[in-house]
Amino acid sequence: SNLLKWVVAKLSEKQVITPHSNQIVSPTFLPDAAFNIKKASEEGLSGVYHCAGKKSVSILEFALLVAKSASLQTNTIKPIKVSENKALIAQRPLNTSLNCSKARKLGFKFTDLRKAIKQST
Repeated sequence: SNLLKWVVAKLSEKQVITPHSNQIVSPTFLPDAAFNIKKASEEGLSGVYHCAGKKSVSILEFALLVAKSASLQTNTIKPIKVSENKALIAQRPLNTSLNCSKARKLGFKFTDLRKAIKQST
């Protein structure tokens, strides 16, 4: 799913959202992913290269950054902890961020999170 589009859609409709304040993610900017896949292919790289965003944030922090970038009100953002989310069927890890240092050393592209959000909103 696309978290950014979800946040924009819900906040634009003034709906309440409940982003997790304690779940950490590494948002991935699609143009960076495309660039990095092409680069890896052209260079004949093999192995695992994490290419998520270079900044890890909570889902709450991400939602607030998106709201600010899109000039949306934040009064319907009601943070909760993962353990408080009764809608989850399965347990979720609190930190799903990725270490991208290996890819960074090879010159893979990682756009600043705020800039990526601005370009996407």
